[in-house]
Amino acid sequence: MDKSAKTLWNIREDFWNIMEQLSDPELDLEAMNEQLVIQSGELKEKAPDYAAVIAEKLNRAKYLKERAKAFTAAASRETKLADKLKHNLDCALKEAGLNEFESRDFRFSYRASKSVVLLAPVDDIPDEYVNIKRTENKTAIANAIDAGEDIPWAEIKQKQNLQIK
Repeated sequence: MDKSAKTLWNIREDFWNIMEQLSDPELDLEAMNEQLVIQSGELKEKAPDYAAVIAEKLNRAKYLKERAKAFTAAASRETKLADKLKHNLDCALKEAGLNEFESRDFRFSYRASKSVVLLAPVDDIPDEYVNIKRTENKTAIANAIDAGEDIPWAEIKQKQNLQIK
């Protein structure tokens, strides 16, 4: 790699150093403007390379997300199959009256358990027996602020997001 070549970080750092120098009242504005044009040119030269890296990383992330979905689906199929096989074995053991026994590799037995079965819809259950999760409704908050309502506990923040097309 060429040691004289500047990275985007170096170009950015140089640019901000020049911007700080602009506050000096004894500054030669002509010379400083020339340096800024050079920095901007270097940045314009490097930006497409960075955009290519960004695009490659985004494509890789998309691929990995798709693979993750495929693996999640495969894991779900394996779990469903295992559950079905366990159910079939459970039925066969109960039919044969085998409540407890051991093989070379496994021990088979039953344990008691309890579960709650709801006999009514969740809306008919008293509040003390229901979990309620509160989440903010940012769309409603933004609409209220845009409509001029006084919302002291929220504000709309404007951002500038870089677009690379």
